[in-house]
Amino acid sequence: VVVQNGVDLDRFRPAPRTGWIHDQLGIPHTVRLVGMPAVFARWKGHLQVVEAFERLAGTREDVHLVLVGGPIYDTVAEKGYAEELVQRVRRSSASGGPTERRLDDRIHFLRFDPQPWRLYPEFDVAVHFSTRPEPFGRVVLEAMACGAPVVAARDGGPQEIVEHGVSGWLTPPGDVAGLTAALAHALASDPE
Repeated sequence: VVVQNGVDLDRFRPAPRTGWIHDQLGIPHTVRLVGMPAVFARWKGHLQVVEAFERLAGTREDVHLVLVGGPIYDTVAEKGYAEELVQRVRRSSASGGPTERRLDDRIHFLRFDPQPWRLYPEFDVAVHFSTRPEPFGRVVLEAMACGAPVVAARDGGPQEIVEHGVSGWLTPPGDVAGLTAALAHALASDPE
């Protein structure tokens, strides 16, 4: 018998958007948010998500990316990754639009929140884009329980949780163009 991971549905449930993330970041409430809650580790796919956001941002001025988390691994492979990610965001710029423009004012960092169920109702889309098979993908389940649309890599746990085109969107792992298209599709869907 397989007993899957679960989430506390008393905490992770649809809730009205309050705008607290917008307020904390000092951005207008009209801005749409793509949220990525994930530990800062190379295999979680942050760099690919930033690249996809760059491609999307040239045509979607109303969207910001919020990277939620921080480093927890003290390994040779992960040392310095958080700083590498910060530097990558500082160099980010929109592509595909009429002009190339820096995006460091549209990509934000939030520290890990001890009450993660508060995050998801604020996101227009939650993204989960691990570059290797995710053992489960708890973030995917948490976002779905809160009613947040999900875009995830089609590998490991997320492919067992998300029914593509029905309960979210799945993209091939590492496919930045596919991720960009899925995010655009999700954002074009009815926000309610």
